[in-house]
Amino acid sequence: MKSVTELRKRNAICVIVREQTAEIVYAQKEEPYPISAEERNTVMNMQFGFCSHCGQIMASVKSIRTVQCCGTPVQEIIPGGSDAQPELHRPVYEICDGQIKVAVGALAHPMTEEHHIKWIILQTKNGIESRKLSPGSKPECSFMTEDGSTVEAVYAFCNLHGLWKE
Repeated sequence: MKSVTELRKRNAICVIVREQTAEIVYAQKEEPYPISAEERNTVMNMQFGFCSHCGQIMASVKSIRTVQCCGTPVQEIIPGGSDAQPELHRPVYEICDGQIKVAVGALAHPMTEEHHIKWIILQTKNGIESRKLSPGSKPECSFMTEDGSTVEAVYAFCNLHGLWKE
């Protein structure tokens, strides 16, 4: 897991979620403006965007509007921005025995080749972690918790209905 401190020490403001592996990697390391002392102790404001040229999906801990890919600004993705059923797409989580268990949908989301959840991202006070899901698997995963870590947000990405947030 990449911690908030690690992201800030490296001046990383954006990470790419690789489509095939759900791996989080740095996309942009230069900040358009410095992080203030006040911001160091606040929750990261995750925003998501995608490159209309290459299709990469990105998550930024600052404004996604400052991020470029393939020479053009990325387009912001708003969680829950489609008219699909929230009860099938919104991630839910529980903390149990040192793990954060995430399931997508109060009713299980389909996991067919045609309609499935591609990945889940967990944002905690200590950092960001992701899991790739595959068609045919269950729309759920688990993350280990760190002492003192609190869940800030959970995101899931559906191949047909886009980004959803708990």
